Amino acid sequence: MRARSVRLIPQIIVVGLLVAYVALYLFFSSPFDEGSRGADFSAYWEAANRLRLGQPLYPHLVDQQANDVYRYAAWFALAWLPFTALSRNVVEVAWIGLLMVASAYLLYVILRERTLAAACLAMLIGPWLIENAWVGQVHTLLVAILTLTLDRRAGPLAVGIAASLKLSPLAFAGWYAFQRQWYRAALAVGVFLALAATSLLFDLSNYPTDASEVSLASTSGVVWAMTTAVVVACALWISAARPRYRLFAAGVVASVALPRIHHISSSFLLPALAHHGEPTPQKPSAKESE
Repeated sequence: MRARSVRLIPQIIVVGLLVAYVALYLFFSSPFDEGSRGADFSAYWEAANRLRLGQPLYPHLVDQQANDVYRYAAWFALAWLPFTALSRNVVEVAWIGLLMVASAYLLYVILRERTLAAACLAMLIGPWLIENAWVGQVHTLLVAILTLTLDRRAGPLAVGIAASLKLSPLAFAGWYAFQRQWYRAALAVGVFLALAATSLLFDLSNYPTDASEVSLASTSGVVWAMTTAVVVACALWISAARPRYRLFAAGVVASVALPRIHHISSSFLLPALAHHGEPTPQKPSAKESE
């Protein structure tokens, strides 16, 4: 009994440190105050309002680091356009509620492993997911959709949509390609190009290009490009040598390649946790088998 108790000491220390981290994070950062609610939602809402009023989708900006800066493909603002006929408060609450549901699903994906490591991961990433939902950031929803659909028929569509907003999820199209699912890989890339091309319908001269202040890209574009290239090369090697870890490798690329890096970027690893590597083989459709 004593030996078992001794073996539990490192686990207790790790859990204690994580609990302390979460408590300090919530106490000092105050991520859920009223002022931060819907901060990123404002970017989507105001972009749609500008379209409704005939104003530039990408206006001249003084501060490109503000939360309400719109830096996404134009189709996303167009998708929000019908909602501007409703009350902003109602839409904001509904959007945050949807993101909270997505966060709960991702936490379920983590915790269904029923291990100490899963519990620690949930404590580590849980506050970030919920904070992202609170500010209305679409990232949480994208990761949830990818995790849910990646090995299903809707997977390529989800990859294309996510890539059109965040770019780096295009790495999951590479996952399809490594599995010789050429139709799915081509469809994901095609959806990405079609949605990204909607921005060409608008004036891009003022498009915000400044990266996050805490990212490699803002420090040095060359360093960011070299780091991304090394990570991609390692991912390609792992995918060729260890097929079991292909999805994990794609998640790492999607996490690291984001120019505007954030601690929530690591959530792109969750699809690998959900699917444990290779997807369950499915009978290809007639179109896929051509």
